[in-house]
Amino acid sequence: MKYCPKCGAQLGIGVHFCACGYEITEEERIRRKKEESYIDLKKSARIPGKGIIFARTWERLIAFIIDMMFITIIGYIIALPFPILRRQTVLDLFIPNFIDLINWIVGFSYYWLFETYNKGQTIGKKILGLRTVDANSFETTSKEKYAINNLLRGSNLLFLIDLIVGYIANYEIKGNRLRIMQNASNTVVVKIK
Repeated sequence: MKYCPKCGAQLGIGVHFCACGYEITEEERIRRKKEESYIDLKKSARIPGKGIIFARTWERLIAFIIDMMFITIIGYIIALPFPILRRQTVLDLFIPNFIDLINWIVGFSYYWLFETYNKGQTIGKKILGLRTVDANSFETTSKEKYAINNLLRGSNLLFLIDLIVGYIANYEIKGNRLRIMQNASNTVVVKIK
């Protein structure tokens, strides 16, 4: 609540009473604090006092394209000994097959291993100076959180769903999180100075 519902006066953070005598409930103060933190994140990709800059969408897209080139090459090499199943119809895109399983394993392993053992950076993120970190401490996070973050990245269809649902869920905090698995793992992508 930014203004008093009784008299319309502007309220400060943490006030318990308005000058007119209206009592501000704890629920209203908590809601106002959340609204202000969302507005601060929306105004700027920089967190005041911490020097943290969230990665921009275009930087993350370029890093993703670079990573996908490496994943495609690795997946192709691994799949060489197996017969490649051709898709006959559009419906075949939604029916998983053996090659899809290999692609998922390669994609998940690539992202998880690089982020876990390379301080939150894949090859694409390293080239662009980005890093996946814990959303609270802005430091590298645990193996488990990196695994959760990358669980849907191995499959093109699941990754697309992850991205669309994440964009809708995080619409109010643009620039911070793009995917729903970032919410689940409590991670964000930041720019390294």
